Parts: sequence; C-alpha cells; structure tokens
Amino acid sequence: MQSRDAATLQEEIISALRKEGDLRKLPDDWLAQSVVFSKADAGALEQAVHAVYAKQVYSLEKDLTLTERDQHVLSELRRALQISPEDADEIRTKVGVNLFRRIFRESISDGCYTADENELLNRTRKYFMLRKSETNQAVKDLALSHYAFMLAEAAKDQQISDAEMANLSAFSKQFGLSKGKLRSLSVPDAESILRSALNDIKSKGVVDTNDYDHIRRLASILNADNLLKPCLQDLELFEQIFRLRSGELPKIKMETLVLQPGEHLHYFTPVSYESVSGKRKTSIAGDLYIGSMRIRFVSSRRSHEIRYANLLEVQANIPKTTKPQLQMSVSSGSGTGSYRLKRKDPALTIELVEAIRFLVRKARGFEKAPGRDSSYVPTEIRSEVWYRDNGKCVMCSAADYLEFDHIIPRSKGGATSVNNLQLLCRRCNSKKSDRI
Repeated sequence: MQSRDAATLQEEIISALRKEGDLRKLPDDWLAQSVVFSKADAGALEQAVHAVYAKQVYSLEKDLTLTERDQHVLSELRRALQISPEDADEIRTKVGVNLFRRIFRESISDGCYTADENELLNRTRKYFMLRKSETNQAVKDLALSHYAFMLAEAAKDQQISDAEMANLSAFSKQFGLSKGKLRSLSVPDAESILRSALNDIKSKGVVDTNDYDHIRRLASILNADNLLKPCLQDLELFEQIFRLRSGELPKIKMETLVLQPGEHLHYFTPVSYESVSGKRKTSIAGDLYIGSMRIRFVSSRRSHEIRYANLLEVQANIPKTTKPQLQMSVSSGSGTGSYRLKRKDPALTIELVEAIRFLVRKARGFEKAPGRDSSYVPTEIRSEVWYRDNGKCVMCSAADYLEFDHIIPRSKGGATSVNNLQLLCRRCNSKKSDRI
C-alpha cells in the first residue's frame, strides 16, 4: 500500500508527463531538473516513479502483446524517469504476477476452472517469463479456496470418481498446494464416501490392485489417513470372501485331529459353545474345526459334529463391545447355538461364515461341474443368486431341498442369467411348474 506522499507524487508525475506530451523531447535528467520533484522524499519519489512505470506496462501489455511503438514508449519513459534496466525488469515481473493473480481470480469466480482459462494463465506466465514459484505464491490462498470448493463439489454425491480425483490432484500440483495446506481442509462425509467406494468395489465381486490404489488415493484426497488402515483391511476381507465364494478355501494340517480319507481341515479356532435347553444356559470351552465334510466342536466335557447337509443356517453376530459369535441352527442332532470366539476378530468371524456357507452349498449339490445337461447353471451365476436370495426359498423361506428355478422357463425362452433365476425349495418349485 503506497503512502499518501508517494500517491500524490505519482499523480503529479503523470500530470507533468501529459503536459510535456512527446516523451522523446524530454531530457535524460527531466525528473531531476523539476523543482517539485527534486524536493520530494527520495523513498516516496522512487515508489511513485515505479508505480507510474508499472501502470504504463500494465496498460500496454495486459493483452499479452507489445507493438514496436509501445516498446519505444516504454523505453522513453524509462529514460525520462531514470529507471535502471534491472528495476524495469523487476517492475515488469511484478506487473505480470499481479496480472496472473487477477486472471486466476476471474477464472475461478464462477466456480468453474476451464481448459481455456488454464491456457490463458500458462500464456501469461510464459509471456512475462514468470517462475512457477512466483505465480503459485501469488495465488496460493485463492488456489486453496478453489481446491476446497472442487473437493466439496466432487463429494456432494457421496462419491468421488477417479476422474474427479485426477482433476483435484492435477490442480493441486499445478498451483503448488502443499500437503500441509491440503491437510488443513476437512471433508465431513469422508467416512461415508470411503464406505460408498468400498461398497462399489464389493458389488463387483472381485478385488484387484487398482482397487487398493483407488482407496489409497481417495483417503489422501479426503485427508482421511486415519481411515485408510481399516479400509484396506476391509478390502483384504472382501478379497478373501470372494476367494471363499469361488471355493478357494485354505488347508491346514493338524496332526492331533483324525480326518476321514479325502477330508481337509480349513479352519481351527478356540471358542465357547453356548446353548440353551429350556431355561438352562450352558457354556463350554473347546475348539471349533471347520473341515471339508463336517464341523466339529471338541471339548473335554462334551463334543459334537455337524454335517453340512443338516446345517440350516449360520450367521455372524459381531457386537461392538464383546467378542463375536457364530450362530448356527441344525435340522437334527447337536450343534444349535452360539460359538463365541476367544479373540475379538470380526474379520475371521465373517470369513468363517462365508466358508461354512460355501461348504453347505457344496454339500447340497450346488457346486457340480458342468455336464451335458443344458439346464446347467454356471458356478458364478449360482453363487450370485444364492447370496442374493440368502440361501433360502424366495417363496416360503425354506433352507433345505433348494433348487435354481428359471423365473421365465427355458421352454418359454427364459435365459440362464442372474436376473432370471431364483431359489425355490423342491415343494414350491413343483407347484410353480412351467408357470411364469
């Protein structure tokens, strides 16, 4: 901000130059010869001289062009005002920086920063030979505000696409927004946006390297580093679930457990088996073994096994404050009740449920290899329909003797697709017959 003396001197210099008219006729020491200016404060006079020259540079070069005539005008003005080449270059740089800032402010004023506006800024920088550090410093506050606006706009639908993240990253990089500055911004819905992204990945039924990169970039954009670890853990869990649903179960060895020929052990975990008989509740500590043919609970007090064909339902119960449980219901024999894990591991609980559900499907004949029968339903379609219908008849909720039914029968042109298949028990399927 110029002092009053400098501002007054600036107006007097401009007025004097207008009276003189032709700058070429002014002597080299015109400024020093003037009685008015010779008595002025040296510091104030220098500010005024520089301001006059800057005003003329802006007037002639604001459109990023300079004619030969205009070059002569600036040259004569430098001579008359006794401005050194070094000072002239410095003044011109300041004019370029201020012009860059004005163009940037106007570009983002409508909330939309276009490619044409970006090109104009690049031309301005190149024309005035400005360093990127100079222009970034000039617009850093405006750039940060606009970045915050872009982020809020991208996040308003609870999702941020790869294209939107790329635009945000490119903008922050172009204008040198530091990580420290970006971390000062907060996104209230960061957790919801990350959860939405995870659900989108989950809906694909497969997790790949690009999904991990997407979540990392998204957490960085949202300044949600504190949420990144649990999100990556969820991705790892999804990846394991999808493997289990396709039949890729782990195999472990345990010398102390006797297995039947061809039987494999997939999981082992210590649990407390909790059951209710009448008004009596019992809790027995033991070990749970998930094998390829059966589930076994082994304890020094009491043991039992569950055949997958007899397992009606298995669910995960994951309280916030206590250890998670597997809840199982069997059609006959022992085993109905809750199996509380000894450690608080929700991911393992979900993994166990998915593995058991796959083994139930396999035991009920839903994992047969394709043969010559044209009614064969591919594995990936059977799996999706099974999980969509929750492993139950869509008409009566029965969980046994289930069959895949074509909603529009094949005899009437119905396709073997997810949308045209449903789970029905044998009884309901017989009632439906070939009706739509």
